[in-house]
Amino acid sequence: MISTPKALALIGSLVILAHASPLPPPDELPQYDPIGFGSLSTDFKWTDIEPTPELVYHDCGGNFECARLELPLDWNATGPGDVTHGMKYNMAIVRLPAQVAVTDPRYGGPVLINPGGPGVSGVEHALEGGQAIQVKIDAAFSYNSSTYVSPVKNAKYFDIIGFDPRGVNHSTPYQTCSNSTAELESLAKTRGTLKWPGDHHSAFWNSSASRGLKCVWSPANNPGTSPIANFSSSTMVARDLVEFVERHAEWGVKQSTGVPDSRAIKWTKGEEPILLHGTSYGTLLGTTLAAMQPHRVKRFYLDGVVDAESYQDIEDRLQNMFREYEKAAERYDTKALYAALALNRTRRLMSDLVYSPLNNWKQTAKQLAGLNAGLFNDSQKQPNEVEQRDSDSMLDPNDPDLDTGVADALADFWNEIIVANDQKIRSSYEQFATHQWKGMHELAPWRADAIATAYGGIFNWPVIKSWTFADKHEIASNVTASPILFASNSLDGVTSLEGAQHMQNAFKGSGLLIVDGEGHSTSASPSLCIAKAVRNYFQTGGLPDTSKPCWPAKRALLGDKGPHTEKIEWDNLTKEEQVLFYAVDMPCPSGVHCPPVPRI
Repeated sequence: MISTPKALALIGSLVILAHASPLPPPDELPQYDPIGFGSLSTDFKWTDIEPTPELVYHDCGGNFECARLELPLDWNATGPGDVTHGMKYNMAIVRLPAQVAVTDPRYGGPVLINPGGPGVSGVEHALEGGQAIQVKIDAAFSYNSSTYVSPVKNAKYFDIIGFDPRGVNHSTPYQTCSNSTAELESLAKTRGTLKWPGDHHSAFWNSSASRGLKCVWSPANNPGTSPIANFSSSTMVARDLVEFVERHAEWGVKQSTGVPDSRAIKWTKGEEPILLHGTSYGTLLGTTLAAMQPHRVKRFYLDGVVDAESYQDIEDRLQNMFREYEKAAERYDTKALYAALALNRTRRLMSDLVYSPLNNWKQTAKQLAGLNAGLFNDSQKQPNEVEQRDSDSMLDPNDPDLDTGVADALADFWNEIIVANDQKIRSSYEQFATHQWKGMHELAPWRADAIATAYGGIFNWPVIKSWTFADKHEIASNVTASPILFASNSLDGVTSLEGAQHMQNAFKGSGLLIVDGEGHSTSASPSLCIAKAVRNYFQTGGLPDTSKPCWPAKRALLGDKGPHTEKIEWDNLTKEEQVLFYAVDMPCPSGVHCPPVPRI
């Protein structure tokens, strides 16, 4: 994902390019100055927004718009006889408005983005990288336009919608099984630190089981806790997204007051199409939604594809994951490195290397080089370290203004709860210790300890009656309204190419774009080839030629001189291609002077 400073720089370049160009003649479609996105207002608070069942966007600074949409806690509670009837939760939403008015014929609709997890904040993803996604899929400088917004009627420009799934981050109530930040910090420090073999496995197992029982809501046995953990399955989230597009269309109709009928927003109640840009776990949301309501599929770009069948079988999922880790280890010789290391933080670095070798190998090398001197960069914080602002503060799951450090510490637990709700396989401690955990170590010891604590919590999570579509239905469809575009690297240490191929076969007429690169999702191996294919898909719905893979612009350790790399001739790129180049965070070719992106 493009970094915030680069995103801001990209905004500056768009403003300069647009203002340097003449406006189209007055008889053509209106032209717009580009909207640049900065940061939320320093005084913005989510509590200032009253949750409503209608979608109401509020200015929250930096040209972002924020909303809190009130939705049913339990979509299956249909009447007063259901104990959860009338219970609500509030979805936190950030909108990056399209670069054209919603009543403009070039308005393409809202694109929902999900960065993965599960348990990762889509709101934060939109704030940090939403601008880059918008530039990638918009018709920016397309049709030989000298301006960002093309005067061609067929050019499309999209809203980017970031949302926090139910129980996560700014959506309330958020899931927490801890009463205070001190308790949360203690739990967070144990994650990824148990080593095989060891003496504390049974203690971890028992404490994890106890925590799960405390977290799960029961009207009879545990009525005081928040019920959100019971209703946080992926199927519930998919149903939330259906409701969002209906409410967004309703909002759009209200914006059409006084607009000629030819440009007014049309709301097809109960049939609103969905556009989705999902990565990693976001692909599971996409395929679940496409299987549930195939008639709504308009643009589904799913990158770093989770095999839905394997996901439902947690043991099979783990084995597939570690087979991919083993492939990555063989390519980068991380097993040999691991043999010389003893620090948990280094295991995390090895994991980062699997996710994105192109972006992380230099930093990993620096950290490893410092080991002999007993040094580690203090900036390399453990992801689950809770910042010590007030170690005695109580956690309020109904407060949407969640501290960033607390949210980071809770993210692994959010993941655990959602995955546990999505599948029903459970295990005894003996089975886990002698089979699952031992098997992990035999297959990929350098990664196993770092995630065993998280998966242990899933294997002994209380079984609850949560809505899971895949229990009774195949995640597949022969009748999606539009084709899905899947994408995968040839070597992905988290979600395999084989899994992506399986999901492509499950959805008739879909396409699979492959990058001959390494890392989790194609963003780890950026190239103009895939950027242009994704833009064309969002603009036209057409699938790209997938007979040959795309090549990455650079490879880890080898740079752009490595085999099968995309050759970029900067001087021959069009303005549209140059903007795409920056939007996907591509590295400048060696020996070429890429003009610096102007800042605002």
